Amino acid sequence: MSEMENGRGRLVAALFMLPWLSIAGTAIMTALQDMSSAFPEVSESGMVLVATMPNLFMVISSALAGFVTGKKLGYKTQIAISALLMTVSGTLPFFLNSFTLILVCRAAFGLGFGFFSPVVNALVFRLYDGDARARMMGLTSASMNVSAVIYTVVGGALCAISWRYTFLMHLLGLVPLAVVWALLPKLPIDEAKPAEAVVAAKRGARFPPKCVWFLAIVLVLMLFTYPLLLNVTAIITQAQLGDAATSGLALSVSTVASAAAGAVFGFAVKYLKRFMLPISLAFCAAALIIMYFADNMLLIVLSMALSGVGSAVNMLAILLEVGYYIPKEDIGLFSGINTAVSCVGVFLVSGYTGLLDRIGFSGARRPMAFSGVGIAALTVMTLVYIIVSNRLRAAGDGAK
Repeated sequence: MSEMENGRGRLVAALFMLPWLSIAGTAIMTALQDMSSAFPEVSESGMVLVATMPNLFMVISSALAGFVTGKKLGYKTQIAISALLMTVSGTLPFFLNSFTLILVCRAAFGLGFGFFSPVVNALVFRLYDGDARARMMGLTSASMNVSAVIYTVVGGALCAISWRYTFLMHLLGLVPLAVVWALLPKLPIDEAKPAEAVVAAKRGARFPPKCVWFLAIVLVLMLFTYPLLLNVTAIITQAQLGDAATSGLALSVSTVASAAAGAVFGFAVKYLKRFMLPISLAFCAAALIIMYFADNMLLIVLSMALSGVGSAVNMLAILLEVGYYIPKEDIGLFSGINTAVSCVGVFLVSGYTGLLDRIGFSGARRPMAFSGVGIAALTVMTLVYIIVSNRLRAAGDGAK
C-alpha cells in the first residue's frame, strides 16, 4: 500500500470513528421509566427533561461551535474538548442521588454535544467533493447510527440492572477519542476560499432565504417525530409487549435502519437526486401513522424502521441541498445552526405534547396521528417546491 493510500485509509477510519464519540440520546431514553420509580416526586414532564435538557444547551454551544469550527479553533482541539466534557458530564449521574444535579449534568452534556456537532460535516465538506462527498456523508451517517444501535442495546441491558448503569456508557467515548486523535491529521485553520466557494458566495447572501425553508423543515420534523422516540417505551409497556430491554431493541431498529440508509445514500442520490428530501419526509409521516395504529411488535418495528430511514436521509439531503447555495467553508456554521434548530424543536416537544393534551390528543399514541398528518402536508409542500425549483432551474439553463 502506497503512502497516499495509507493516508486516505487513516482519514476514512478517523471519520468513521468520529461519530462514536457521542453517545446516542436514545440510550438514555430506555432509563426514563425506571428513573420515574426512583424519583416519584418528579412529574412525567419533569422526567422528560432528562432526555430533552441536553438539547436546550446544545442550542447555545452548537451555534457557537459553528463560528469557530475550522476557523478559530483546530478540529482536533475542538474534538478533544467536547469529547471530554461529554464523557465526564455523561458519567456523573451514576453517582448522584439528586435529580436537580442530574439535570445539571445533562445540561453540561448538551454543551459538549453541541460543541462537537458541526465537526463531522465540516470535515467531510472540507475534504471531499462531488460523489465522494455524498458517499462519505452516508458513511459517517451509517457509522453514527451503528454506534447508536450498540449504545442503545447496551443501555437497555444496563438499565435492566439499574437505571444508574445506563450512564456509565459514556465512558466508552474515550476509546474512539483515542483512535480519532491518532488517525486524524492536523488540518490548518483559516484556509483560503477555494474557487467553488467564491462562485457560491457570489450567488447571494451568506445564507440565502432558501436555507430558512430547510431549517423550518428541520424544526417541524424534530417537533413532530421526537414524541415517537419518547413514547415508544410507554407504548410497549402499556400494551404489555415487553420491558425496558424490549424498548431498547425497538429503538435500535430505528438506528439500524438509519445506518442502512446512510450506507446506500451516496448510491441512491445519484438517481433520486433532490427528491430524496420529500421521500424522507414521506417515510417519517408513514412511521407516525403506523405507530398510532400499532398493537403488536411487528407494526412497532416497522414504524421505527421507517422513522430511522426518513430521519437519516432527511438530514443528509438537506445538507447536500444547502451545499449548493453556500460556500463549503460555511457548512460548519450552517451545521451548528441546524443543530441548534433541531434542539429547539426537541426542547419544545414537552410544550407541544402538552398543547395536544389540551385539545384532545392525549396519551402516548394520539400525538402520532396529529404529527403524521402534519408531516404528510409538509411532504407535499416540499415535493411541490422541488418540482417548481427544478423547472425554474431548467428554464434558466435553457435560456443561457
